[in-house]
Order: sequence, then C-alpha cells, then structure tokens
Amino acid sequence: MVPKKIFAAAGALAVAASLLPSGTAGAATTTRLATQVAGATAGSRVLAVYSTGASTSATLRGGKATLVLPKAKSSKVKVSLHLVGPNGAYAGPISLGKKSGKKTTWNGAVVAARGKTTKLPKITYNASQGYGSATLTGTAAKIALATALRGASVKGKPAGAGRLGMATTKKASSASLAPGDWIEDDFTVRAFDAADVDAGGDLDGDGLPNTLDIDDDGDGYPDQVDQSAGLGGSTPTAKYDTINALNTAMTWRQPPINYNYLVKLYPDPAKLRTELSKLNSDGFTMTARVVAPFLSETSGVTIRDAWVDCTGLPWCVSEDSGTTEADLVVAPRMLPWGDGDIGNFWKYAYKKADQTTCSIYNPASNLTGTPGCQVVKWGSYSMKDMLTKAVANGMPSLTAPTWEDHTGGFGMNDAYYLKPPGSGGGSGFDFTAYFAPRGYAKFLDNMKVGDVFTVKATLSDGSTAQVAMTISPFFVTAPTAFSFTAQGGTEKTVDYTVSDTTCTSNDGPTCRNGSDNKPIEVSAAQPKLTVKFWRPQRPRITGADDAISGTDTFLDMGSLNYRFALQGNDGGQFVFCPNAAVSLTDTNGSTFTPVAATSGFSNDREFIKDGSSEAPPSETRFITAVIDLAKCPNLAMTAGTKYTVTMYASGEPLFGMNRSSTSQSFAIRFAS
Repeated sequence: MVPKKIFAAAGALAVAASLLPSGTAGAATTTRLATQVAGATAGSRVLAVYSTGASTSATLRGGKATLVLPKAKSSKVKVSLHLVGPNGAYAGPISLGKKSGKKTTWNGAVVAARGKTTKLPKITYNASQGYGSATLTGTAAKIALATALRGASVKGKPAGAGRLGMATTKKASSASLAPGDWIEDDFTVRAFDAADVDAGGDLDGDGLPNTLDIDDDGDGYPDQVDQSAGLGGSTPTAKYDTINALNTAMTWRQPPINYNYLVKLYPDPAKLRTELSKLNSDGFTMTARVVAPFLSETSGVTIRDAWVDCTGLPWCVSEDSGTTEADLVVAPRMLPWGDGDIGNFWKYAYKKADQTTCSIYNPASNLTGTPGCQVVKWGSYSMKDMLTKAVANGMPSLTAPTWEDHTGGFGMNDAYYLKPPGSGGGSGFDFTAYFAPRGYAKFLDNMKVGDVFTVKATLSDGSTAQVAMTISPFFVTAPTAFSFTAQGGTEKTVDYTVSDTTCTSNDGPTCRNGSDNKPIEVSAAQPKLTVKFWRPQRPRITGADDAISGTDTFLDMGSLNYRFALQGNDGGQFVFCPNAAVSLTDTNGSTFTPVAATSGFSNDREFIKDGSSEAPPSETRFITAVIDLAKCPNLAMTAGTKYTVTMYASGEPLFGMNRSSTSQSFAIRFAS
C-alpha cells in the first residue's frame, strides 16, 4: 500500500559552488561556441563550464548545438566542455587536441574570443570510454586551448573519464579548493592557498572541472571524505560537492538501515534493492548551497533569489506520479522546518485557502493538532515565490529573519528576495536548500551518483548566475550496532531479522536491546560500554570502483570520522564524548586516528578518523567501540537515569558542519 504521508527529518548536508553572473557589467556582446558531436545519444546536452564554475548548456539537435557563453570582464572566455545524457547523468568530458609533428597535446578547455562565434570541429563521443574528443587542424588550429590534461591517453581520453573523476590510486594531497574553513560573524571568508582556486577549474587535470569531479584533487578519496591537508587539523574537501544525511534510531520511529542484516532478509538482489530504496526514500535528505562571495567577479554582491533546475533527472519530477508501490515517484519536497520570522513567511505563503494559520512541522493536513501547510515541491520553489505569496496572503510585515532564525535547518535559508543585507535583515550571504528526493521503490534506480543539476541565482546587481554540479557518492545505509556489552555484564546482541512485537512503543520493531523500552543497563560504578557496529554503505560506482574486489552493489564506506554523543532522556542535556573517552578497533586491522578540535575552525569538535578504505560489506567486518562514559563530561550517572547515545559517521567538516553525516541512536540506562 502506498503510504499517505512520506516525509523526512531535516538533514544537514551542504552543496556549495562558485558562480559567475551571466550579465556581468562590461560585457556588451554575446559570445557563442558552435559544436557538433557524433555518437552522442539523442537528447544529450553539451555543457560548458566557465573557470569560475558558471555554466550554460544546449541540447544537441541533429548532432549540433550552439552555446551562449557566460559573459565576463576579460576579453577571453575559457570553458571546458562536457556531455550530459538525456536522463541528466554526466556522460563525460570533451578533450581537445593540437598536433605538433607526430605528437598531439590534449587540453580540457577552449578559449573563445568575447563577442564572437567560435566554431569547433566535429567531436566524436566514445560511449564505452565515457569521453568525447576532437583534434583541431587547419583553420581550427588557430583556436586557443587551455588547461593541459594530465595523464590523458594518446587518443585523448582524460584520466577522469568513465570514473566521474575518481583517481585510480590513493595518495596524499595537500591541495584544497575549499574557499574557506570558517566564516566570521561579518560573513567574511578565510581561504586556503590552492593550485587552482576556481570552482570550474580542473585542480587535478583529469578533464573534469571541480564542480563535476567527485575527487577533484585526485587523491583517490571521494571529496566528502577527502584527505587533503587543511588548517588546524581539519582536512576539508577540495570542492563543494553534493552530500546527504541519513539518520536512524532504535529509539524513535526510524528503522535500522544496513546491508549486513538486509541481505539476510532479502537474499534476492532485486528485492534487496527495492526494500533499501523504500528505507532511503523515507529518510534521505540532500542540500544545495551557494555562497555569495564566490558568485561573481564583482565584489559585494549578495543573493536575492535562488532555485534549482534538475530537469530531466528521473527523481526530479514536478508532480507525484504512479499509483502503486512499485511505480510511485514522489516529487522532491522542500523541508520547511524552522522558527522565528522565516517560519511566518512560510505559514503565510503556503497556508491553504481555508486556513488562518498552518503548522510548518506537519507536512500533511490529516494530522492531529494544527493542520499542516501546503506541501511545497522543490522544483517550483524560490525565495521570491515564497515572499511574494506571503504578501499576497496578508502577511502584515516583511521584516527579514535574523541570522539565528535560519540556523535550525529551514528549507531554504538566507536568500531573501528584495531584502538588503545587514543587521536584522537577510545577510544575502548564502543559500541553502534542504530537500528530500523521493522515488520509494524506485529510489536507487532513479537517484544516481553523477546526476547533473543546476543551481540558479539572481544577484543584488540584477545579474543572474548558474552552476552545474554532480551528485557525489552518498550514504544509503547508516552505522548499525548489533552488540552491546556493559562492563561487568554479559553481551546483549541485536537480531534485526526478527520482528519483535511483544510490546508497543515508538521504535517498531520494539523491545530490541538498545530500544527505548529496553535500554542497555550500565553500572554507574563501572561506566564502560562496548558497542560493535557495522559501517555505513554507499552504492558501488561503475568505473570509479572497478579496482575494488567483488561485484557487490554496495560498499562499506571507509575514511569516515566517528564521534559519540549523549542526550538526556528529557531532551535537555546534550554531551559530546571526547576522543579520550572512546577507543575504536576493527576486524580488518585498520588504523584509527584521533583528530583534535580547533576552536574557530570547521573541526570544532573532536573525532576519530577511520583508516579503512571502501570495501565489500560483510557481517564479520565491523568496528568495536569502547566508550568510557565517566570521561564524557557532566553526565548524571545516577541509577535510573536514561540517555540516548548517538554514533555519528561523517565526512570531513567544512563551514562548521559535517559534509556528509549518517547516524544511529540507541538507549542506555544507568544502574546502581
């Protein structure tokens, strides 16, 4: 039966990108690039990415497309070219070569003269290899090229082609494209030194610009778990990339999600994929983020409006479709959670005709209490639309939300149309969209690493900007505990394949060890707890993961950061356990490295780095955590006191938050 209500808890995930306005002052003429491609699938697009990250695209018709390039102050416009399939998936880079004697030098970008039409020779697309190429001869040899490709084959195949940019070997890298490790209160940003600070540049020379490359510094690690060296012990990733949150709990309505027990329940791979899709569809969130200082060549611009275009992607439908569980695809919802004035904007804009007010926490109107507001779909939302509708529906004042009003995770933050930056008003600094891609049974068929979508913005100088980016590897499962041993006690195991219906509570299936109704008893005199858990998994990526043994559809995620936190049963007290309170080991001999916090920087909380790489999952491949609760500050370890323990597995921290994060919570109770 198709559920009547499908929604997700707000997640913390950020995508950021550098943009260049398409109407920058000083650009009086139109620059065009004429292309022709043989071998591409009908309906494919040619995508041009400017060095700052700005992008534009045109659909191939009869194998031909002419692109109108972003305008710029400089007399030359440098863009890399790419192909995007008719289903929105990244199809590969285009390399351009020039001959010198018997040698051909391959480049990843063309330099077009401003105000003119540059005509490229025919590009041949090699679908099996995932790239297109053309050699510039004759009059075309006069066209200027840029961005030499490192490691390209003699036939012009870029090193990142067919791999979404993932390097073939893991290696240390000191490069970083992160345009800031922390944000000061006045919204200025401190930047790292880097070989190439442009979002649309190609830091590792593999043919994919940083906005489309899932490993843009070429160290062999996906960007959300990057190993680049940063400031103060932080290791920020090389580019802003798409990341997700997926949180589970034994204690509150969120079922466990992990391959190692699901494969027992559903040994048929197709059935497993379907059931995992349903679990993800209920709990998966993503975020798109745009940061104003990196939008334009013009300093001081702010964001006035922003929205996302994901036309063509199977999961990005504008209206719900399907009538059965098997074919249901739910349009991505905006997640409208937040307090303060910004919540009032939403309530006025999206209340139903017969409502005087509505609850932003109840996305459906059939719940008890205050009826929910309208369901707002991501594809039709913008900040301008919300504010315009709020005024039309009688909102008495458009006093902008303060900075504090949006820090709790509102659907789209701080891009306040017609609101000036400054104290008490919209900062215009960044735009963040938390949204919930859906698909239900088709989620993992529709949601793919390498999907290309476009963030678009209107800036305070009246110009527009857009940038294309890809979806990076994402969590499809969470860390999942299967064994608890309190010091001095016996091991308590969890069998997720058995449905326990002997009692009722919120955690269904209920009464498992670690559930709210069956917390793990920990002695206040011997407050140590040993937890065995499986790592979270992500989808295997054809091409990028070919060197990893096996044919498993999903892979354990390595190189994640682990930390543990406790929250009081009354919801009040919240405590992070320091590294000194936690020791980690695993069954495959990995190294676990404590990383200290650095106040004021993105790693403002301690974590422990897992030295393991991606690998096929196995029930016998797990991590053991020993937590000395006496070293977690200010815990009330009196008999009867209950806590919810959350174990987090996260990507690298940046801008004060974790890039990707997944978690599981369980309950403990202190005993005398």
